[in-house]
Amino acid sequence: MTEQGAHESPGGFEIFDPEPHGGLQRGHPGTWLPRVRLDKAGSWTITRPALELLGNPTAVTLWYDSQKRQVGFKAAEVTDRAAYPVRSPGRRSHQGIVTGKKFCKYHGISYKESRTYPARMEGELLVIDVEGSENQQG
Repeated sequence: MTEQGAHESPGGFEIFDPEPHGGLQRGHPGTWLPRVRLDKAGSWTITRPALELLGNPTAVTLWYDSQKRQVGFKAAEVTDRAAYPVRSPGRRSHQGIVTGKKFCKYHGISYKESRTYPARMEGELLVIDVEGSENQQG
């Protein structure tokens, strides 16, 4: 028996303890890491942690850096002409969905396969790198 409970090693196996690897976060990384997913319909799904970084907006504007191949999401008012509403996929969901098909077509961003991208804040923008196809498929 170990200090934390009954986790005797069966054979040569080691138990994976998430605390040394990810702090006190529990569950699937998608529930606590800022990420943005582009699905096959051309919609962006923004995880709760990513939305929190933006200040939980009701709408966002979409930005694109063609040299770096980066997409940016900036919190906006729904009344902003360029803003896209952040929709909830369900009552209990803590994610936001933003329509992006026209944006992706205009900038040549493929959405043939669903992909999930790590997100980070750069100033007022939540930024993802869409360069290449080595990003996580999901």
